[in-house]
Amino acid sequence: MIPIVSLSLVMGMEDEVAGVVRIDEQQAGVWWGSRLAVRRNYRNLRRLSRSVPVRNRQPGIYGGRSLGAGLIYKAVSTAQALGCHTFLAHVQHPNAAFFERLHWKPLGQVELYGVTHVKMEADLDFYPPAEHDLPTRKAG
Repeated sequence: MIPIVSLSLVMGMEDEVAGVVRIDEQQAGVWWGSRLAVRRNYRNLRRLSRSVPVRNRQPGIYGGRSLGAGLIYKAVSTAQALGCHTFLAHVQHPNAAFFERLHWKPLGQVELYGVTHVKMEADLDFYPPAEHDLPTRKAG
């Protein structure tokens, strides 16, 4: 698994973890995203800074309003650069509409740990491969 972590900065120094997501290639070209989490006080970036999407090179379609959307973008675009042809996630049902607005389609419902989730697939046309900061892959 590859963790993707968003850190807050105070005076240019890393301060605390603001959000996380992890990605995992479970079979050749099929990647899964999981454990997306954003600290409550970082869920509305517009309230924090209008320049956040510029500094983090996020595409304009996300409007800089959601760190969660930025983490999803980074997760899928990183997997794309590493050879992803299908990107999936089990999304808690209340969050499915958020993912649909980010160009994901529902594939059906599943119960996981007593909670209803929606199996979803990202439309890779909206997530170009990352061009920098790629993790290194170990052989074997």
